[in-house]
Amino acid sequence: MLKAYRYRLYPTDEQAAFLNRQFGSVRYVYNCALALATTTYQTQGQGITRFQLDKRLTALKQELSWLGEVASQPLQQALVHLDKAFTRFFREKKGYPRFKPKRGKQSATYPQGVKIHWENGVIYLPKAGWIRTVFSRRFSGTVKTVTVSRVPSGKFFVSVLVEDENQVPDAIAETWERAVGGDLGLHDFLVLSTGEKCGHPQWLESELYRLKIL
Repeated sequence: MLKAYRYRLYPTDEQAAFLNRQFGSVRYVYNCALALATTTYQTQGQGITRFQLDKRLTALKQELSWLGEVASQPLQQALVHLDKAFTRFFREKKGYPRFKPKRGKQSATYPQGVKIHWENGVIYLPKAGWIRTVFSRRFSGTVKTVTVSRVPSGKFFVSVLVEDENQVPDAIAETWERAVGGDLGLHDFLVLSTGEKCGHPQWLESELYRLKIL
C-alpha cells in the first residue's frame, strides 16, 4: 500500500533560496518540454518520445549553466510528470497538459537520494543539505518519492510517499473486523464463523400441499 506523509520544513534563508531556484528550474524544464511537444505535434502531426525529451534536457543543461547548479533528479521527474500527463490526455481523455505558472504552489520531486534523521529532526535533500523538519509521526516502509513544495503563503512542506506491504487500509481493516465466514451444509443450511446457525428454509415441505392440488 502507498501512503503519503506530509511534514513542515523550516529551511534557512540560504536553503530557501536554493529551493526556490530548484522550483524555477523544474518549472522551466517542464514548460520547455511541453512547448516542444506541442510544437512537434502541430507541425509534424505526431507526439514526442521520452527519449527525445531526455536528449533535449541534456542539451538545455549544456546551454544553461544554472540548470547544473540544482539537483538533476527533479528535472528528470518533471519530464516523467509531463509524460504521465500526456498519457492521461490520450488514453483517458483528461485535460491537455498546461504550462506551470510562476505564481501559486511550486514543487520538486526526488525519486532517490533523500535521507531522514528522526532523532535530529532533519531531512536531507540533494544539494540543499539537511533541512530542519517537524515530524508529526514516523513511518515504516520503502520510500518511493519525496516531493518538496512551497505554498502561496511561502511555507515549505515535504511529502514522503511510502510503500508499506504490511499496512492495511483503514477501510479494509474495518471491513475485516465486521466480516464473518459462512459454511453451507446439509444438517444446517448455514453456519457462521460466529457460531450462529440458520435452519433450512424447507421450501419443498411448505409447498407440497400446493403441489398436490396442482
